[in-house]
Parts: sequence; C-alpha cells; structure tokens
Amino acid sequence: MPKYCRNCRTYRESRYEITPFGSDRQCSYCSEYTLMDGEPQIQTLQMLSTACGQRLEPYASGSHYCQSSGCHARIYEGNYCSEHRSSSSLNWGYSFSSSAPTCQTEGCSRQTTSSSQSYCQPCQQTQNLIRWVENRTNIRQIKDAEEFSTWWNNNLATVINGDGSFTIWLLVYDDKESKIRDFQTSSNHYGLSNAKSQAFTLRNNLNGDNPILYVHPKANTYANFREIINHYSDNACVKKIYVPYEVIEVEQTWVRKTLRLTINGGPVEEDVYETIKKIDLRNPEFYLKPLDIVWVEKREGGVRYSHVCVYLGNNQVCQIAGDILNKKGARVESWSNFMDGAETTLLAYRLIIPFKHYKKIAKQIDWAGGSYYREGQYNLAKRNCEHFANMLVYGIDFSEQVEDRPGWSASLSNCSSSEVNNGKTTINLRNEITQTDNQLGQTTNSVAQQVEMRVQNSFPIKVNGWL
Repeated sequence: MPKYCRNCRTYRESRYEITPFGSDRQCSYCSEYTLMDGEPQIQTLQMLSTACGQRLEPYASGSHYCQSSGCHARIYEGNYCSEHRSSSSLNWGYSFSSSAPTCQTEGCSRQTTSSSQSYCQPCQQTQNLIRWVENRTNIRQIKDAEEFSTWWNNNLATVINGDGSFTIWLLVYDDKESKIRDFQTSSNHYGLSNAKSQAFTLRNNLNGDNPILYVHPKANTYANFREIINHYSDNACVKKIYVPYEVIEVEQTWVRKTLRLTINGGPVEEDVYETIKKIDLRNPEFYLKPLDIVWVEKREGGVRYSHVCVYLGNNQVCQIAGDILNKKGARVESWSNFMDGAETTLLAYRLIIPFKHYKKIAKQIDWAGGSYYREGQYNLAKRNCEHFANMLVYGIDFSEQVEDRPGWSASLSNCSSSEVNNGKTTINLRNEITQTDNQLGQTTNSVAQQVEMRVQNSFPIKVNGWL
C-alpha cells in the first residue's frame, strides 16, 4: 500500500515489504526514511507536491488521486495529474490564486492567471485565433478554432460557429494566392462539446488517404461530374488555372470542321479556311505543380478536341495519347511530346483538397506507364485521355468533354449515345474512387519514387501568421 513520502511529497511504495530486514518507512524512490501513514496536511500552494521533478497541480480534496496506473499523485481537476494529462490541457506556468476566477469558456474549469483575466491561457489563445478568423473570413458567431497540419497541407484549421446548433468549417490556406479558402463540412451539431468531438474526428480523417470524402457535400450521394469538381466556385475543391502560353507558329489552311448537330445528333461538317496557331509553354515548372491535370486544344483529322495529361514535374507528363489512329496506351513522356501540335487554350486543374493520396497516385502512374495501360483500347467516348487523367487524380472514370458533345463523340467512336462515359450520368464519389483504384495497379519503381519526391517538394511549408 503506497504511503506518503515527505521528501518526494507524493505517494510512493516502501523499499521493504518485510520489516525485520529493513524499515517499511524507507521510500523506494528517494531511499529516504520519510514514508508516513495517513493523509498529508497540505493547505497552501507553497506546499505543492512534486514528483519526478515535475510540478503537480493543487488538489481539490483529500481523496482525489491520479487514475493513471501506478501513479498516486494529487490532482486538481479531471482524473489525472499534470504528468499524465494531455499536453493541451496542462496549466504550466500558472500562478494560481484562490481569488482567480474560472475560465469563461464553455466546458472549461481551469482557473485564469489573474482576477483581471476572463480566460485561461489555452483558451485565451483560442480566443485570439477566433478573432483572426473573423477578420479574415465571413464566418461569424465562432465558438472554437484550432490550427493543424496534414500530409497535404501544413496550414489548415477547423472552425466551429453557431448558437445552440453548430457548424464545422475547414479553412485551407492557398499559398500560391495567399488566400484562405473555407469549406462547410457539416452542420446541425447540438452541443459545443459534440461539435468539438466531430471537429477532432474531421482533423484525423483529413490526414487519411481520401481527404475529399470528409469535406465534399456530394461525397456520399449521386451527383453529376460538374457538381463534384465544381471548379466554377470561388471556394471549390478544384482550382481552374489559365496558363499563359506563347504562339510559335501561325498558318492558314482548309480544315474540315463540325459546324452544328442535326436534330438526330449527327454532325454537319464543312471545309473551312481557318487560321491555326501553334502554341508552346517553354517553362511549365513556373506555372504547374506535380499532379496538375493539364488541357490543350489539338486537331486530329480535321476534328478539334482537348488533349489531357497529368503533369509529373521536371517537364514530364503521364498521358494516353490522343492520336486516334495509333491508339497508344499510357506513357510517361516529355512535356514537349504532350504539347506537340497544340493550337490554343492551355488550362490546368489543381486540387485544393486531394481526392487521393499522392503516394497511391504515383504508384498507379508507375504501373500504368510501365504496362501501357489501355493500349489499343483508345475510345473517344469511353476510354480517352481525359478519362485516364481523371482516374489517376480524382479517382473518377469520366470525361467532361464528351458529356458536353455526345453527338459527335458517339459518331467518331462508333458508339451509341448510351455508351458515352460508359453510360454514367451521375457519380457516387466514394464508390467511384474505390472502383477506379481496383482498375489501376500499383508499382514502386523509379517513376513512382521520382513523382513522390516532386510532390513532397511542392507542398506548402508552415506559414506563420496565416490566421
């Protein structure tokens, strides 16, 4: 049975259990003969106990002991002493006073540092963060805010606002634009403690393989592709970037062009005299980040179409060639190969919140390029370059451009309109990511290792004072 050691000033075991061979008053920790029976009479803060060189908080009652296994230290609040309580709730450096009021934060029973303070030190830091958020966003009635980091961004925060019914927000700092983007993740949480618990769970989930599933409002329901990607919104999960380019060649020639569609969906084509511009972007590293989805306009057999790739960094891309005649499969190729024949419109789509873990994407790129995925299977309506790029980065086997123009895509690919995008009109994002991951293999050769390293180097560093 532990006894109180007047030297250690906490409860300790006796060095000896059998008194004929030694005194049961000798402390097993400090070896002093200072063990005593009964309760110590500590009445003032100057007589606070110390164990293992660490300060303990003042205790509330004579029977209030730490519940950590093997520890019998006095405690002030909760069920643990300072040594065994989580670091976020420690009161180090406090000068306790019997006249100091209790912190005004709901659910907090810590004392403030002085009678003139309304909040304890940890809660005062939260209050400062709340004011900063209110000054930088349109979120009001904020009750809690907490910064955190994940594998994909070091500058994140959860915010809880409301009155009675609470909403949880995710703040993401966009380092390229020095802009805070806010996403409403859930609402109708009754009770602040419940909302804080849900925010804690959200922070853990956002460090998993598919962060988008815990933020996107359509993650678990069926929605069309535009609703999921939603790059038209200012705070979309995917950012649309217009990349500047250089015109390197201009020529005028007759080209066969689809002018309109007939009522039954068939194309009407004519030869048109048109000016063709060849474009180039000589330094993609300046504008693009690894795993950006890049679009350019090209022409094949008189038909203009968008060619799409995944940029890998270091002037490399992963693509399924848009050459309808050759029908090449997936390749890891040079940027200049991707840009060959590009006529106009250079766009990039960058994820603000990742759909998939970059390490999985890198391994899938390695596998697809090494196995020439879908070689000989190219189909403009069902298996084109955009389908492939979207599978890698979004986990969605879908092409937006053929959805926009189902008539001509079906006629070019000898498919019925019902076969466009494999008959998909709506998508369940969670299920779709699982299905596409099952279609794509993974290997860890040099390509995967290089892509992983480039992505890691592109992640934003911790920015002090972003909130």
